[in-house]
Amino acid sequence: MHENISTTIFWVGEKGSEANHNIPNIASAWDDMWMMHYNGIDDPDNREGWYPTDFEPKENPFYFALPYNNFDGNGEKKENLTSYIPWMTSNNAN
Repeated sequence: MHENISTTIFWVGEKGSEANHNIPNIASAWDDMWMMHYNGIDDPDNREGWYPTDFEPKENPFYFALPYNNFDGNGEKKENLTSYIPWMTSNNAN
């Protein structure tokens, strides 16, 4: 079990701003066309319950950002940096 893991609050299609260090969320580390594949901008102020009011998501509307991405822009695994992640061991590093 892992506890006290930091994560980031964000939504699909969020524009870059001072509040999010000017990082837009139109693409993700895993999907260059994330907003299009999701089917729109998931504005947290424009929802009915957990779902966007203006469209039906094509993907799971629940997502979060963990503080580690082990693939580079070409989809290749980065150098094994698990020694820097306190809860990782060589048994579950893959």
